[in-house]
This record gives sequence, structure tokens and C-alpha cells, in this order.
Amino acid sequence: RLEAEPEILAHGPTAVLYAISDAVVDHYIDVAGELQVDLEELETEVFAPTSGPGGSSNTAASIYTFKRQVLEFRRATGPLTAPMTRLAGAGVPFVHTEAQPFFRDVADHLTRVNEQVEGLDRLLSDILSA
Repeated sequence: RLEAEPEILAHGPTAVLYAISDAVVDHYIDVAGELQVDLEELETEVFAPTSGPGGSSNTAASIYTFKRQVLEFRRATGPLTAPMTRLAGAGVPFVHTEAQPFFRDVADHLTRVNEQVEGLDRLLSDILSA
């Protein structure tokens, strides 16, 4: 991908770090979207007007399992916030000031992912309570 963007590649190792970070966070965006779809399916199941006997314990187990998946995802995305914010700011050795906007973009996407994960977790807690 970098070879197709020589203006970014001109930043050397900083460009490689940016490209890897961007690819990882882009993948996280996809995963968060898939989790959102799964949550909507779970909401439909939980709040369906009719449910069969014994469905509530199975549903509670499904909710809990999904909540664990969201927690694991949060553990992957959360710790990246501080380094991405630092790379987007000034004073990091070997990161050119011209490259900071690239890292700012990645940090913004990561913030959106973290907010989406937080929202998923809150909704799952509400569903479990219901």
C-alpha cells in the first residue's frame, strides 16, 4: 500500500509505523461494526415478543459470552490510545512533524472505535439487566 503512496513513503520508518497502525485500527473498525451487527441480533432475540421455555438462561449465557468478547476487544483497543495520541503530538523523536496528521487520523479513528466499544458494553449491560 505504501509503495502506491510515495508522498507518505518518503517519511521512511515513520511511514511504515503509520501504515501498520492505520491497518490495525481499520481492522478494529471492521470488528466493531461486526460486533454492532451481532448486538442488534441479540437485542432482537432478547426483546422478541414470544420466547420459548428455558430461553432466558440460554439468552443470559449468550449475553455474558458476548460481553466477554467486547471486554477482550476493549483490552486490545484501549491501550493504543495513549501511544497514538503521543505520535500525533510534537516531541516524539524520529517522527516528522509532517507525519503527525497521519497519526492524528489514526488516533481519531481509534477514539471512535473505543467509543463504539464503550457503547456496546453499556447496551449489553442494559440488555442483561432487562
